[in-house]
Amino acid sequence: MAKGTVAKTEIFAKLKEIYPNAFMDDKVLRIPFSEDGDIVEIKVALTAAKDVLGSGAANAPAPAAKKEINFEDNDEVPFATAKDTQPTKEETENIERLLKALNF
Repeated sequence: MAKGTVAKTEIFAKLKEIYPNAFMDDKVLRIPFSEDGDIVEIKVALTAAKDVLGSGAANAPAPAAKKEINFEDNDEVPFATAKDTQPTKEETENIERLLKALNF
């Protein structure tokens, strides 16, 4: 078994709890979101680091981030809230059709 396989499986399972409409595509988790009326999918891929920077203990918190990632010029990146994660009826139907087409 490859290094980090168990950890990646557990992390993906936790992400699926947070984002129940997320689905696996090959080895990448896709999280559907509605943004300005358009459907976008955020892809999440995990790899095990070759070097351990933290304490090495299971489920140890990652070292503190130096700065929040900013994806737009001088704008703060908003974090998703529970309200943001609730799909609309149309989004749910689109995801159900997609999962059915992918035989999930």
